Amino acid sequence: MKKIIQLAREIGHGGGGGVSVVAQELERSFSSLGVKAERFTLADVSCFHQDKVTLAERNLIVKKLKLLFDVVIFSIWGGLVAKWRLKGDKGTATIAHNDIMYGDIYINHGLHIDMLMSSASPLKMLLRNPIHPFLIVREWLRHKFSVHKAIVCFCASDAERLAKFYPSSRDKIHIIPNGINLKKYAPDITKRVSVRSELSLNNDDFVMIFVGHEFDRKGLKYIINALNKTTDDVKLLVVGGGDFNSIEKYKKVATDSNLSNRVFFLGVRTDVPDLLNASDVFILPSRYETWALVGLEAMACGIPVLMKPTGGISDYLSDGVNGFTIERSADDISKKISMMRNNRDLMDSMSRNARATAEKYSWEIIAKKYLALLDTIQEEKNA
Repeated sequence: MKKIIQLAREIGHGGGGGVSVVAQELERSFSSLGVKAERFTLADVSCFHQDKVTLAERNLIVKKLKLLFDVVIFSIWGGLVAKWRLKGDKGTATIAHNDIMYGDIYINHGLHIDMLMSSASPLKMLLRNPIHPFLIVREWLRHKFSVHKAIVCFCASDAERLAKFYPSSRDKIHIIPNGINLKKYAPDITKRVSVRSELSLNNDDFVMIFVGHEFDRKGLKYIINALNKTTDDVKLLVVGGGDFNSIEKYKKVATDSNLSNRVFFLGVRTDVPDLLNASDVFILPSRYETWALVGLEAMACGIPVLMKPTGGISDYLSDGVNGFTIERSADDISKKISMMRNNRDLMDSMSRNARATAEKYSWEIIAKKYLALLDTIQEEKNA
């Protein structure tokens, strides 16, 4: 194989979120292993794509319509362009992330039908956002017509759910977990001091951190409600938000609960490793996740986690060892917070175990698994 091309709407630490970061880390790891890695993104097929802030970033409705446009363009037109450009090129291997309907390997970052069915109101989700019906149809077409030669799931539970909804894909599934950049995410005691000073937090405050864009699905309200059941020195950093309306909605929840001085809404940040190092615990009572890479990022910084064991989270979260499993319940969350806050020895042990867990998932280890799978596919293509 002469090179690998990753196909993703965005690659990097921009608006593409976790998918774009995974693609970037794989690109870096492939290159470090001596394999030429290139990218094919929305910028290659759409003259309307812009990196600068536009009306789409300021208006929620316009933002959703632009997202739908981008997803449709990259899924359909992007797939046709990529197929035309690479026609007859047997020396190039391709990895598809999420949208595009083309590629040797498809990385299953999330099963949309599963997420939809796990929501409180699937019909409401379909009706309020035009992107959901498109994603459901696209997902069905992808698996019904065997668009890809192999499908990568991050964990066994994801593989089981995919095979349940799309039995014809069962024989194509391979399990490769997501990785972690152990240099970027590492314990750094100096950041605890500097970041806490910046945010006017005391050194002995018990600080939790939540990172994510979908506040409802990821259970932020349960964390805020749990704060009412803890002592005043327990604080919460909220990183992300996705849009202005979501942040304002939850700021009101905190204000109505008299917690505005204990919940810090930081918005989208580029210094997440620093913020993790300034915290005592990472928390995520999410309703649905495939892998939740941010949990491993916290562990790599030596931060124990409180997470609902959905998707692949249970593959790396050992209850009572490197964190605790939690339910979407203020009572359960506050109970686990108190157990950790009042036991320094337990926290120290969990911190060491968290880092040791993360070290098993370096991106270099994960990239080698992809290369082995791609070699097998290339042999079949050249046979």
